[in-house]
Amino acid sequence: MKILMVVFMLLASVSCMAEPEEMMQVNRGYDRQKMVEMFVSENVPYKIVNENQIYYPVSYRDKVKEIREAVWGTVDNSKKGVSVKPDIAPTLAAELVRNGISYSVNFSEDSYVFTWNAHDNKSAMSIVHAVVP
Repeated sequence: MKILMVVFMLLASVSCMAEPEEMMQVNRGYDRQKMVEMFVSENVPYKIVNENQIYYPVSYRDKVKEIREAVWGTVDNSKKGVSVKPDIAPTLAAELVRNGISYSVNFSEDSYVFTWNAHDNKSAMSIVHAVVP
């Protein structure tokens, strides 16, 4: 019984010491593959959940930021946006224009990426939620 209690206490202490994780969503297959290759080459521990979510220990945040910037470039916090399927893009574009929201759009793999100024994000996202089923 004492041995069982010691084993339980050891397991409990190990689980309490597990490092917190962060997650990033990587939807494009090529980007995900490139990031995983860089995680491996930089010895960053990771796990993939639901195909598009990459989890990594918080202590690797700076290294992951370098990897993310190597794949996607630097982050511009003055811009926000969303990626939508091609059949949704014309409706979203029309609604953004109708509501006076300036945007840019790029086609990437099988989706359209809409980008707008961060100060328009609340209004733009309410339009996205109304348009996307």
